Amino acid sequence: MCSFSFWCEQMSLAVQFEGGSFLSSEGFFYLLSVPWKVICAGIPPPRIANGWVCFSVTLGVIGILTAIIGDLAAHVGHTTGL
Repeated sequence: MCSFSFWCEQMSLAVQFEGGSFLSSEGFFYLLSVPWKVICAGIPPPRIANGWVCFSVTLGVIGILTAIIGDLAAHVGHTTGL
């Protein structure tokens, strides 16, 4: 199987809704989780270059998310006076 088709399948599974209705709590939590699922599905499969591309992109994503969450925590701490 080609890596690109595996990547496309991974992305389509990430955005697939399996609940009953968008107007329920399942739909609400689905909408909250979609950005995280898309970010994680965008990471290349480990079949490319013996996993080095996957490792490098994953490490970059973790670094970016850590920086964003750290900045948000600093802003909330500063705003609340903690």
